[in-house]
Amino acid sequence: MSRASRTPTHRPRRPLVALASRLAGHPRALGFATLAVLAFVTWVIVLSVNGVPFQQRYALVVELPDDAVPVDAADQVRIAGQRAGMVKSARPVDGGNRVEIEVLPDFWPIGDETTARVRVRPASGLTFLELRPDGDAALDEGATIVRANVTSGTTLPEAAETFDAATRDALAGTLRTGGAAVLSQGESLNAAARQLPRVLDEGVPVVGALTPEDGELAGLITGSQRIARGLAGDGRDLPVALADTSVSLQAVARRREDLAATIDQAAPLLSRLDTVSPELDALMTQLTQLTRDVTPATEALAAELPVLRRALASSPELRRAAATLGPAAADALEHGPEAMYSLHGPISLLGPTVEQITAITDVLSAYRADLLAGVKGLEAVTTKTYAEGFTAPGHPGLRFGPVFTCGTPRNPYPAPGTSRQDAGERGQC
Repeated sequence: MSRASRTPTHRPRRPLVALASRLAGHPRALGFATLAVLAFVTWVIVLSVNGVPFQQRYALVVELPDDAVPVDAADQVRIAGQRAGMVKSARPVDGGNRVEIEVLPDFWPIGDETTARVRVRPASGLTFLELRPDGDAALDEGATIVRANVTSGTTLPEAAETFDAATRDALAGTLRTGGAAVLSQGESLNAAARQLPRVLDEGVPVVGALTPEDGELAGLITGSQRIARGLAGDGRDLPVALADTSVSLQAVARRREDLAATIDQAAPLLSRLDTVSPELDALMTQLTQLTRDVTPATEALAAELPVLRRALASSPELRRAAATLGPAAADALEHGPEAMYSLHGPISLLGPTVEQITAITDVLSAYRADLLAGVKGLEAVTTKTYAEGFTAPGHPGLRFGPVFTCGTPRNPYPAPGTSRQDAGERGQC
């Protein structure tokens, strides 16, 4: 074999292998390159803590109420149970906290009526901000979800997650014991249920009387507190009063048999009161209506009293006249009941008299048109003047004279409205 044929061929080196070969002779440059790679990887890891790096996010501001669970930076933002962003910062402001969040592009845009709720996982203590998108229009980037649209709380299933086996067993035992106790009082509960409508019927007016206007119940409670403070005094009067009350109660206890007998005797009276209670209710209803009817007149009289006082103050003669008329008015008022009683007989006769007059007017009302026609006819014949006459020449007068005709006789009792058609046709003489 020739020497030329034994010469080895040179293959091209790869770029990374060539770079490594060159850096092998320069250890300091290799160290700097390694540090640069590690710094880049570290930076990417730090960015990944806040989500996928190199990804656009949309900023929003959420105002939390003062009773909301604290939210810190790096807490999650969720929409429909999915991670939709992260809390960037949180700082206290007047009336609550101001939280800046970032929303991922997959969940943007969101509605302009979006609400927020601070949620807590009781088992893990994880706090996150839940967004509930709503509205037709979209929120602008950097917009604020106001405090009125933000709530805070924990759902019942989330709270139930904290119950371990022992807690659940104890709660089940409590429910079983309570259920058995309720079942043992079935008859009493049924009786109470039967009385409930009556209690409601009678209790609603009581509650309404306690609160006739806004603030009345609060005023009652405040007044009760003042009474309690007054009873307490300086701390020595109340024990003395309680001791005296104890003596009084002991005296009552010694006469308990007499008290029981009195209560037994009061039972018929209570039954009688229960019997007449509907009549009393009707009477109270009438009195209430009477009070309502009299109230306008009373208010009008009260409104006129200042005018009357000014008139009395400005007129001595009127005061003297009033003083003179006072005894006479008092005497008239004193004898007024007797006069009213004496009028009872004549007034009692008015009813039958009115009934008789009503019967007559009922008959005459049917002939109203005929009576008016007669009056108008009489007026027509009495407006004609006569030049001759024995009593008053030149004045109108009513003269009667016999007229002999061949007409048919008239009906002396015509039906209503038929007197004008009752003349009939004139016959031949």
